[in-house]
Amino acid sequence: MIYIRVVWHHNVDEPTDPTELWYEVGKDQWAIRGFELFYDGSIFKLNSKGLSEQIPTLEELGNIREFDGYRISKQEFEEIWKKANECEFGP
Repeated sequence: MIYIRVVWHHNVDEPTDPTELWYEVGKDQWAIRGFELFYDGSIFKLNSKGLSEQIPTLEELGNIREFDGYRISKQEFEEIWKKANECEFGP
C-alpha cells in the first residue's frame, strides 16, 4: 500500500470543493480509504461512492496542472484519518 496527498490548486468558490485529497491506495491503484480537507479546515472521510474510481499514479498527477501529488507515510495518513469526520460525503 501507498499513501498519497493530493493538493488541488483551484479557486475555492464553493465550500463543497476540497483543497486536499488523501488516499490509502492498493497496488491496483484503487483507493482503500480516503478523506478530503476543505478550506475551512473541516475533514471528511470518503464513503464507498467517493472511492469508486482508480486513483492516478503520482506520475500521472504530475501531468495535471491543477494537482500536486505527494507520497506520504502511513503515520501521516493515520494522524489525520483519526481527526476526520464520519459522514455520507463523496463525489
